[in-house]
Amino acid sequence: MFDRFTKFAAAAVLATGMAGGASAQSLGDYSGPYAGLLVGYGAVDLESDTNNTKSSITGFDFAGFVGYEVRSDRMYYSGEFEIYETSKEDDVSATGIEKDFGYAISGRIGYFLSDGTLIYGLVGVEMADFAVTTGAGGEEVLGARIGA
Repeated sequence: MFDRFTKFAAAAVLATGMAGGASAQSLGDYSGPYAGLLVGYGAVDLESDTNNTKSSITGFDFAGFVGYEVRSDRMYYSGEFEIYETSKEDDVSATGIEKDFGYAISGRIGYFLSDGTLIYGLVGVEMADFAVTTGAGGEEVLGARIGA
């Protein structure tokens, strides 16, 4: 009935409506839910196990996320669920690889500096849907998320 992008757009609008008072909180103690939208550009490096080839795909990401955060003095903790649609693809090589859709769950732990800047580490897992446009099919790939 609805394509995947339409469902994603509806979820993004809903997440925007849920985003609220947490963004206006001052530095200090706070615990509660948050939601938001993300637009970004990035790259994914790929390596084939079968023929030992490497490639990189680039494109835009459009994501919606919800989470729960806890601030205690200068410490920060959060857990987050993200769902995204992406335009990352490789039109140059013969394989035509695309990363279409994915979701992730992540946790953060951080520390607020005196000026309100947050330094944090992130760890989680991500499931991404890759398609090969030459008709060879595609697969879902489970991977790690690590960041700072």
